[in-house]
Amino acid sequence: MDFLREYHCALGPLVSQFEGTLDQFSGDGIMVFFNVPGATRRLGRSGFPSGSGYTAIGTVCNLAARLCAEAKGWTDTA
Repeated sequence: MDFLREYHCALGPLVSQFEGTLDQFSGDGIMVFFNVPGATRRLGRSGFPSGSGYTAIGTVCNLAARLCAEAKGWTDTA
């Protein structure tokens, strides 16, 4: 947890610097949206009255998830 806290603290200023909108933390990953217009930030909420959150949906998100799933890790072949 100390490592994750340090890692997230290092990424937080970068999200702010590049005007990102933090969606969630998920283990050692974070989901951040960029280029989100102000009005869209209010229309992006989903869920139900006692439990809602900001999210992104659609074909771009689906494509990104599929690309990430297909990506291979870096290996040293030399």
